Amino acid sequence: AADYDNDGDLDVFVANVGANALYRNDGGTTFVNVAAAAGVRQSGSGWITAAAAWADYNGDGFSDLYLASGGDEQFQPDLLFVGGETGVFADSTASAGLPTSVTAQLSTGWADFDGTGTPDLYATNGFGPYGPGNRLFRNDRSPDTFLRVLVRGVGPSAGGANLSAIGAQVRLIDAASNDTVAYQQVLPKTALIRTVESDGVTAAAAEIIFGAPAGPYNVHVRFPGNDVPITRGVFVGGEVVIIDEEVFGG
Repeated sequence: AADYDNDGDLDVFVANVGANALYRNDGGTTFVNVAAAAGVRQSGSGWITAAAAWADYNGDGFSDLYLASGGDEQFQPDLLFVGGETGVFADSTASAGLPTSVTAQLSTGWADFDGTGTPDLYATNGFGPYGPGNRLFRNDRSPDTFLRVLVRGVGPSAGGANLSAIGAQVRLIDAASNDTVAYQQVLPKTALIRTVESDGVTAAAAEIIFGAPAGPYNVHVRFPGNDVPITRGVFVGGEVVIIDEEVFGG
């Protein structure tokens, strides 16, 4: 799930054998399948999309979608769809430097594996020695267009959110207009985890990576059961750590 249209709520992509589905969230009450209009209904020339993963890989402020594709009966290319203001995705696999050869990948995910502040891509091989092998693609874009937000709960024993901050809602807000320009939520299984230190205590935190122009921005995190104050004057190219009821920048 991701807020691909930047309207402040989560939309849902469903990978499928056959036609994929992209359900646009219209205000939290109705979902509309817009996969065909958005250009992501079918995966390449084949019919199997095994997994999908969202990230703003190019730092333009819109979520991009990577599809791990192929199966034992039909190998096919993985695809990178780049999002934009129109809501229509463009196949940017080749222009991003990713392979366009046929493959059979079972899962995929984004994470900043090298700590440079940009989302990198990992795709797993589904067929052992007969497949292309696991693949890790480093994102060499400048970190100057990305902002890392790390969130961690204090735990139920301290009267706060779960330590992994699962369910936390993170909004990037334009400091001048007070408009929400991007929204992400810490979700189970897809959360990116890093270690952070506060008051001499090192613990895991969920990492959210936003792509956006220079700013400044406010970051607002709503933990389950609690509202954390807005962090003001945040610029891209760095990170801010927000722990339930505690805020500090870096």
